[in-house]
Amino acid sequence: MRKTTMKPIAILFSTLCLWSMSSSLVCAVQDNPPSQSEKEKVSHTANDDAAISMQDALALAEGIADETDPDIATDMLEQLRSHLIDLQIKTPDDPWLLYLNAQLLTLTGQRGDAITQLRRFIQTREGQTAWQAHRDLGDLFVAEFPQLAKASYEKAAQLTANESSVLYGLSLCAAKLGRRTEAIDYAQRAAAAKSTVKCWTNLATLTAGEKQWDQAISASTKALKLAQENAIKEKNTQSSLIVIEAQLKHVIDILQTKFQELSATNREDALQLAALYRQRAELIRKIILYDGLKSL
Repeated sequence: MRKTTMKPIAILFSTLCLWSMSSSLVCAVQDNPPSQSEKEKVSHTANDDAAISMQDALALAEGIADETDPDIATDMLEQLRSHLIDLQIKTPDDPWLLYLNAQLLTLTGQRGDAITQLRRFIQTREGQTAWQAHRDLGDLFVAEFPQLAKASYEKAAQLTANESSVLYGLSLCAAKLGRRTEAIDYAQRAAAAKSTVKCWTNLATLTAGEKQWDQAISASTKALKLAQENAIKEKNTQSSLIVIEAQLKHVIDILQTKFQELSATNREDALQLAALYRQRAELIRKIILYDGLKSL
């Protein structure tokens, strides 16, 4: 009898103890809620993380366009996509998400949707002063609508001074609109602002078109030298060798055109042309070797 009577009493006692403990815990939580400073600290940390992620994403968006190695570019694209997904969760109302989404759409060939996103972005307070967005609109328009592109580039030029990529875009627009002198001027300013293979190649093409042979050969040679320097930094990857080969061909084409126009060849130019042919043949052999090794 005693065992039967004691069991319910033990259960009741245990229940009362658990209830008392849980009540104490609830009271403790209610009596000690997170302080305002702790809440602000958590919020501040989250904002810092989002800001860092945004900076990384913007740097990736800016860097992919100049990346010549397709494998590295693909990796950067995946990183950009990851940052964008992360930021859409952390800061879904940030207007810069429109800009980043436009970059992703451009890189994946969805140019019409990219233009829509950029147009939405430049209507925001942040977008109105973002020169990159106006430049990118120019880049999307320049092939088919140079007049529209010109307006976007000029807006970008108002927001940032002496930016090489904007001056390069204005040079392309001027060339497409038949303003050759203006195009050369912008090309010279772009190359002076930032010495890149693209800028020097553009200047060489424009000056060669005006039969300014000395300037054209000088600019194309500078582009070739930069391509060779970049290849050394990149440890002569296949993509960097392909860039050099393209620059060698560009110099060769300019020299050959000069010879045809002048109907004469001086000894120095002839020797340079022969050396360039040898360099290009050797480079093509190396590129083919890379392809063979990749297949294996």
